[in-house]
Amino acid sequence: TQNGEYVISFDPTSCFDLKFPVADAYAAASKVYNASCTGKNDVERGLKIFKWVNYNIGFSSRYTTHASWAAAACQAFGRRYSSCYGTWAACKALCDVAGIPNRKVWRKNGSHIWCLCKLNGQWYHCDATQYVKGSYCYMMTDDEIRAARGHHKGLDWKVLPPRAKVSVQKYIDYKNGRIKPGL
Repeated sequence: TQNGEYVISFDPTSCFDLKFPVADAYAAASKVYNASCTGKNDVERGLKIFKWVNYNIGFSSRYTTHASWAAAACQAFGRRYSSCYGTWAACKALCDVAGIPNRKVWRKNGSHIWCLCKLNGQWYHCDATQYVKGSYCYMMTDDEIRAARGHHKGLDWKVLPPRAKVSVQKYIDYKNGRIKPGL
């Protein structure tokens, strides 16, 4: 690891054959998690995960496979750029490795995908998609995610589990990747 970056040891061009099983996605996620994302609780681990993905996987709307979440995650880890689908897949793999329950959230027209994560006992919206490096969504309520940068409107909110209603944004230090006392 150098300057917060971690090199994954497989050839990302081989992702084109789409034969990456789930085990490969979890192996890549485990390497990243063990090097950069461990923490003392689910909130801290989750923040490190979403910050790592935002800072290390750039956005590109092209060339991301949708054949499986595992293939998309392998592409995102290997190429270091992806669409929101690959970004979601990388976050899913990392959250699974970290033991953080998570679900896929997508707009009705399928034009944007992000995570719903159970953190500190409640479900929150989390989106690492890199619209702007260093600008990502973590532990957001429905109202906060609707107002956030990106494409977070047009959902079928009824299909999601009950989500947190009270904001915890005052406890999140996005710049330094830390959780402030009190959460």
